[in-house]
Amino acid sequence: SRLEEALFIAGMSRHEEGAAEAAALLVHFAGYVQARFDVGEIWSRYTEAILRRIGGHDLIWALYYDSRGGMRQQQGRLREAIEDSRLAVAAKERVLGPDAAEVAMSLTNLANHMAHGADFVEALEVNRRAFEILARTLGHDHPRTTIANTNHAQYLFRLGRFDEAIDVARAALAVFERETDPNGL
Repeated sequence: SRLEEALFIAGMSRHEEGAAEAAALLVHFAGYVQARFDVGEIWSRYTEAILRRIGGHDLIWALYYDSRGGMRQQQGRLREAIEDSRLAVAAKERVLGPDAAEVAMSLTNLANHMAHGADFVEALEVNRRAFEILARTLGHDHPRTTIANTNHAQYLFRLGRFDEAIDVARAALAVFERETDPNGL
């Protein structure tokens, strides 16, 4: 894969940060996207080994925690997925501050893990914070903000708050309709 090639090139050129970033992305693709947990675990251990060796690099640690958290969710290990997302949020906050769009992206992951565990009340609150950050930093009509809004509608729906869910979902749909080509081009 291209990520494996990137990892190989980074390793050959002794670019440790690049190798760690590529390995963290391999955790996501192997462990979450492909649900190849055995491979994801290997990339996870490799990523952690590089990061521990080079020290620091909170943003790469955050990428790693987000990636591993996704894999943990796929494995049904929700408690660990939630903990990984909290670690990702904390790492990003240390570098970027509490109101950065990248922090919000990890918050949406955290909310999704909570929702997979049927904790829709907490997922709704975490997602609300993510949405507010994204709306301030990227704007209400940005696709990332709109995705957080669709998640919000889903959590409201799961809590039986149907009228609120419909209003939020309609607002998200209006953005998607404005931002996409109706012919799929």
